[in-house]
Amino acid sequence: MIKIHLDFNVKGKARPRFDRRTARAYLPSEYVLNKENVSAVLEEVLFDFPLFFDPVARFTVRVLQFRKRPKLTKAEEARYNIEHPYGSLALAGSLADTDNMVGTLMDAAQGLVYADDKQVVSSKEDRVWMPKGGAYWEICKLEKDEQPEPWLNKRALNSLIKKGLA
Repeated sequence: MIKIHLDFNVKGKARPRFDRRTARAYLPSEYVLNKENVSAVLEEVLFDFPLFFDPVARFTVRVLQFRKRPKLTKAEEARYNIEHPYGSLALAGSLADTDNMVGTLMDAAQGLVYADDKQVVSSKEDRVWMPKGGAYWEICKLEKDEQPEPWLNKRALNSLIKKGLA
């Protein structure tokens, strides 16, 4: 298992842009630079794990995103505290989505940890408010016959199986 702490904000995966002059799609330079920064940190960590790359293995990914809480006006704070049972935690969608940030991390690991991100069979992402932004990232290589942990507890999983949904 590789554990990585990124002490900078990881930007979300950008959508491709289209250049009409050249008729080609491209990714914004800010995203490419951010992905390269993540790749550089990953390369430093992988220096201690020289045989971790595997083009056929399956992987699980866990990400904990640290986001700096946005400043709100008193009116916004009152509105969110009234409308949302979790108060200002409901503002989570107002910043870069966690799934887009994970897309950046998975793109950065491609070619360094795995050949293609379709080898990632399980991922879990969470976001917490912290004074400073960043991320904690774990990549775990599964053994040949090992199955990833189910995200449901056994009782809920058995219930879905009984209903024929799983």
